[in-house]
Amino acid sequence: MPSLRVCHYERLGLEDRWADEDKIKKAYRKAVLRCHPDKNVGNEEEAAEEFRAVQDAYDCLSDPNERKWYDDHREAILRGQDVENDDGMESEYVVSLFHLFSGTCYSGYGDDEDGFYEIYREAFEDLGECEVDGFEAENGKNAKGCPPTPPSFGTSKSSWDEVGAFYNYWECFFTVLGFAWCDKYDSRDAKDRRVRRAIDAENAKARKAGKREYSDQVVQLIYFIKKRDPRVKKHKEDMEREKKVKEKLKREEEARQKKARVEAMERWKVEAAEEEARRILEEKDRVRVRLDELDSDEEAGRFTSGGKGGRRKKKGRKKVSRGEKWSDDKGDDIPSAPAPLATEFSQLSPERKWTRKKVKTR
Repeated sequence: MPSLRVCHYERLGLEDRWADEDKIKKAYRKAVLRCHPDKNVGNEEEAAEEFRAVQDAYDCLSDPNERKWYDDHREAILRGQDVENDDGMESEYVVSLFHLFSGTCYSGYGDDEDGFYEIYREAFEDLGECEVDGFEAENGKNAKGCPPTPPSFGTSKSSWDEVGAFYNYWECFFTVLGFAWCDKYDSRDAKDRRVRRAIDAENAKARKAGKREYSDQVVQLIYFIKKRDPRVKKHKEDMEREKKVKEKLKREEEARQKKARVEAMERWKVEAAEEEARRILEEKDRVRVRLDELDSDEEAGRFTSGGKGGRRKKKGRKKVSRGEKWSDDKGDDIPSAPAPLATEFSQLSPERKWTRKKVKTR
């Protein structure tokens, strides 16, 4: 069996580091068939270890972000390289993390000494202690800005509150160390102030780059661990299950409300139809009663008038012939028009009778 410190491409049998996703998947299937414990009778332990390494290699190369990180730091990961400056001097406050970017650094997902939880718990405890000790060594014991004690990685039985607090803390990590060992030049060798300023500027750039690279390395390791943490997988499954239950309850509630609306609409239609029928019956009753009243009035009028219908004559004056007197219904005489006025009017010519006198208007 090959050594545990083997490139992921070599472990899958890929000679081309620019292989696409389909080639990686085909190579993974061949490697799984080759090292599966059921096909290596008598050598089950080494086959199981190789099988786990193949699985780890595929998990890394099938993820574009993780594959890019691996390609950029491939040599350092294979060597488990420590952080060193140009002179080869190792910083005592910077923890080596490259050897942790491999599934072969732990054995199983138990709480034993070589298990997943114990290996990474110790690594991040050392990382947190080095951050605090390095800051105090550079700035003093009671200096402002000292980082707090980070949450523990926990065990396989830790609650999600503890696990979530750990990942929330380290996913936003940025080192507080000064990275003075990354300086390219010694400012004491400067001949004048202008050269010293240029040296300080170059050293500041180098320190900033070193801090950014180290912080990115820690954050990338957190993503590497989180992807493989069984507690995270279980939490995602629980959240997905809870989400499905909520969606189911929501659908049932919507269906219940819809059914209630339909039933309410049907009841309203029935009540509206009953109300309309009742209104029509009441209207018919009112019409029937009115017709009965009219019939009663007609019968009563026919009885009082002696059986003869007809319109009553209007009371008023009776017109008489010319020369006779006018009289009203009471018998009182009304005088006729004066005789001289009537005689004068009768002597007028017909044309003059209907001619109007024109009146000039000013």
